[in-house]
Amino acid sequence: MAGHLLKKGGHEVTVYNRSAAKAGAWIGTYGGRQAPTAAAAAQGAALVCACVGNDEDLRSVTVGPDGAFAGMEKGAVFVDNTTASAEVARELAAEGHCVVLATHDVEVVAQLADRVIVLADGDVVADGPAREVVCHSPIFAPQIAKILAEEGYVDGYQVEEARVGKALTVRLRYQNGRVRVLRG
Repeated sequence: MAGHLLKKGGHEVTVYNRSAAKAGAWIGTYGGRQAPTAAAAAQGAALVCACVGNDEDLRSVTVGPDGAFAGMEKGAVFVDNTTASAEVARELAAEGHCVVLATHDVEVVAQLADRVIVLADGDVVADGPAREVVCHSPIFAPQIAKILAEEGYVDGYQVEEARVGKALTVRLRYQNGRVRVLRG
C-alpha cells in the first residue's frame, strides 16, 4: 500500500517498522524516508496508515509516547488496515479518538457505531444514528429490522438486558455464523 502511495500516487511516504532492518529494506526497494518511531513517522502527515498483525501490534504502534497518535497533528486521519478486534476500537474511542470502521458485519456495527453511513457503488444510501439505520433500514440489515426493530434493539447485548424481567423474552443463539431468534 505504501509503495503504491509513493510510486503511483506521487505522495511523500515516511515508513516506520518495529524492525528497523525491515524498514530499511523497504526504503531500499521503494524509496521514501525511514522514521525511528511511529510518532516520528506520523509528524506532519495528513494521513497515517498502519497494517500490523493483531490487537497488541496495533496498540504498540499507536499508543504511548512513541505511538503514531502522539505524533499526529489535529485533523490528521489514521487508517488502520489491521484485522483488529472490536475491543481495540472501543479502547481508542474511549481515549477520545474518532474511529471509522468499514465493515459488512452488522453485529459489530450495532455494538460499536454511534453513526452509520451505508454506501452502494460509492453513493450514500443511508446515514444516521446507528439505532435508526440498523433497525429501520432494510438496505442495511433486513434480518435485524424484521426481528428487533419493534423494540429498538440493535444488538444481542441490548436484547439480553431488556428481556430480564419481561414476559416476552428474545434470545439470540449463534449457529453456523447465523443468528437464530428464539421467542419464549
